[in-house]
Amino acid sequence: MKLKILVPGVVVLVVGVLFILMPAVYGQVETGAGLAPGPSQKLYVVKVAPGNYSYLPLPLAQNDQLSVTIAAGPQAVDFFLMNGGNFSIWSGASTASTQVYPQSAFNVKNYTFDFVATGTAQTYYLVFDSRSTTLSTDVLVHSSLQDSSSSTATTIPAALVGVGAVLALVGVRFGGKKAEAPAMVEESPKEAEPQPVSALTTPKCRYCGKALEEGSRFCLSCGRSQG
Repeated sequence: MKLKILVPGVVVLVVGVLFILMPAVYGQVETGAGLAPGPSQKLYVVKVAPGNYSYLPLPLAQNDQLSVTIAAGPQAVDFFLMNGGNFSIWSGASTASTQVYPQSAFNVKNYTFDFVATGTAQTYYLVFDSRSTTLSTDVLVHSSLQDSSSSTATTIPAALVGVGAVLALVGVRFGGKKAEAPAMVEESPKEAEPQPVSALTTPKCRYCGKALEEGSRFCLSCGRSQG
């Protein structure tokens, strides 16, 4: 197996699985690494007439995290957090009971609360009810919204799992093959090169150096015997 590919793949795969199983741990890593986008900050001024109420609608998606700080003056107000259905009942002066979220509070001038939206996306209402019949009240609202759709809590861990699985598969699947030795090419035997035939030595006369006739012991040129 190719350990250089397999080991990193297994590590990445395990980290991705742990992040999916423990999103809180990933959230800390995401924040520390600066991967998490910052919340959207907005500032509103809501005027509340004496003996009346005003409201601020806030559309939220599922798992959106909302943090709100309220500063009212010169008079305190009653604050209610409602969904759309209960706001319709409350604003219609119906005798039916109206449900509000636990973040609601009476007689507040400075107030801070956190809220996580559940269920399907809908519009929530921040309702400010005047406690004075003679003076109007201004409510300064600072909202901080962390959009759940911008979170990478599932996309990055899922990507780590996918990359790790691919690397591990490659390391296991292709790491076991050994490199084959190159095939030896047999060369055809070379034909022996013909050796040069040495020239036959022609007998010569010992005295005059002339060529002798084959088998003759006498030189025809000088007549001497070669014996």
